[in-house]
Amino acid sequence: MASRGAHVVGTDGSDHAFRQRVEARYARVATSRRRVETLMRVNAGTWFLIAVATFVSARAQGGGVDGRSRATIVAGALAGGVSLVGSARIRERKGTGTTKACAAATLAAAACRGAMETFARVMNVDEHISASWLWSEGLSAVLGRFLKVKASPGALYPACVNAEVLCEMTLALLPLGSYLMCVGIDAQMSKKEN
Repeated sequence: MASRGAHVVGTDGSDHAFRQRVEARYARVATSRRRVETLMRVNAGTWFLIAVATFVSARAQGGGVDGRSRATIVAGALAGGVSLVGSARIRERKGTGTTKACAAATLAAAACRGAMETFARVMNVDEHISASWLWSEGLSAVLGRFLKVKASPGALYPACVNAEVLCEMTLALLPLGSYLMCVGIDAQMSKKEN
C-alpha cells in the first residue's frame, strides 16, 4: 500500500530511483531470455515452413509423398516441436538446461539435413526428388491453378534453391545462437556478488 505523504525520515521521497534499482546482470539475463525465446520460435517457424512447403508441394502435384520428402516433413515437424519446447522452457527461472538441449538437438538436425542436401548436390543425385525441386513444381502448380500464370518449374527452381539454402543457414545459425546465449545466461547467473 502506498503511504500518503509519509516518507522515511531524512528524505523527501525523491531519491526512490537510487534506492530501488535492479542489478544490471539481472536485467541482461531477462533481455537474453526474451531473445533466446524469439530465436527458438523463429527456428521452429522455419522448420514448420519447410515441412509445410514440402507437404503442400507434394500434394499440389497430385502425386504421393516419396521417401525423401517424407523424411523432410517428419524432420521439420519434429525439430519444430523441439524448438517450441525450448522456447517455452526458457521462461522458467530454474535454468537453461532444457533450452540448451533443445537448441543442440535442432542444431544436430540442421547439420544432418544440410549434410544430406550438400551430399546430394555434390554427388549429382537426382535433383527432381529434392525439396527445392518439389517446391518449384508445387509453386508452378499453385501459380497455374489459382493465378492462371504459366511458369515452368525450371524457371522457378533457382529461386527455390536459394530459399532452401537460406533456410538451411537459418536452421544452423539460430539454434547455435540460442545455445551460446544460454551459456551466457548461465555464466551471468553463476557470478558471485562482490
